Amino acid sequence: MAQALIVIITAISVAMADALTKKVANDAPTFMQGVFHWMITPIVALYLVQIVLFIYLFQSKWQLGRLCILQMTIIGICVTLIGWLYFGDKIQLVHALGMAISLAGVVLMNW
Repeated sequence: MAQALIVIITAISVAMADALTKKVANDAPTFMQGVFHWMITPIVALYLVQIVLFIYLFQSKWQLGRLCILQMTIIGICVTLIGWLYFGDKIQLVHALGMAISLAGVVLMNW
């Protein structure tokens, strides 16, 4: 159970980094200003959280496929909700169904 919580933490850190990357891209007038934006440091730190925790999980003998499916599903749901809440992205019924099917896949992969 503790390891599943760690996977959730990694997914949330990546989702936050992705959302911040979109914010930087939206705010920076040029590509190079985006690359050197002050928020790049916390973005990299969030990705490093995932790398460090993945090393721990892999040393705990998690299977790559099961770990990544769980993480990618959580990332997809988090990023979709962040996009909807903060960037005005639209969520249609088919998107909600896709998220539900993804969750069902996670359950089947870990049964």
